[in-house]
Amino acid sequence: MKALGADIKDFWKNHWPENMYVEDCEESLLNEAGELNIEDAEKYSLSRFGYLLRNVGATADESSFETHFRRWIKKRDTVTIVVTVPIRMADECISLVEQAGWKAVKS
Repeated sequence: MKALGADIKDFWKNHWPENMYVEDCEESLLNEAGELNIEDAEKYSLSRFGYLLRNVGATADESSFETHFRRWIKKRDTVTIVVTVPIRMADECISLVEQAGWKAVKS
């Protein structure tokens, strides 16, 4: 399964399973500074991001990053859409999105 970087960031920052850490990654999500190293509009193969393991003292569990991401994505009632617009139209586009009651984020 491939997913948008924006969705991966949302999962990582806001919906990460409690007491879990990542192990055995082919591709790191973080750069040397510990910041997410992915682009919002790019699609990434989730199988490359390894396994989530529980921290010591928690219930034993090991499953792929992709498995946890799929569980989360099925529960969502929203979808992420990445739109690229000319800089001169960015504020107008954001205004239209917000007028509809939706969330817009400008990079």
